[in-house]
Amino acid sequence: MQVSDAGSPAAEAIRLRLADAWGAMGAAWGVAPAIARVHAYLMTRQAPLTEREVREALGLSHRAASLALADAEAWGLVEKIPEPRRVGRRGPAGAAYQAVGDHWLWFGRVVAERKVREGDPIIDVLEATSRDVAEAAAANPADQDLVHLTEW
Repeated sequence: MQVSDAGSPAAEAIRLRLADAWGAMGAAWGVAPAIARVHAYLMTRQAPLTEREVREALGLSHRAASLALADAEAWGLVEKIPEPRRVGRRGPAGAAYQAVGDHWLWFGRVVAERKVREGDPIIDVLEATSRDVAEAAAANPADQDLVHLTEW
């Protein structure tokens, strides 16, 4: 499918505006803009798209599109499937991508992934800091700065 096969020009313009807005919003959620743009574009399409189709539609380089699709797949936003339209072509089997259909499922995956990437590491730091402060305060009870750190 070429970008020209994307449906009506009006629908394609709306898809692209949504992809751009989703990309801007993705940054606030801790998702790279390119990943969010790819996700939004695939959500608005009725059929799976190849990397090339996504790249051409969104104006991404081959590398940017490949990385965004791989990362979107790792986040659980899109699924990689065998290319359904591959007929009469030689070479390795192609792949296509589609957005995860259940929006609550991908939203939950984003939240879970953010917890793993952002929440869990800071919890480890806070727990280690708490242990360090408790040990230091016990060893130096006259140090008011250390005592204060045990109270926050």
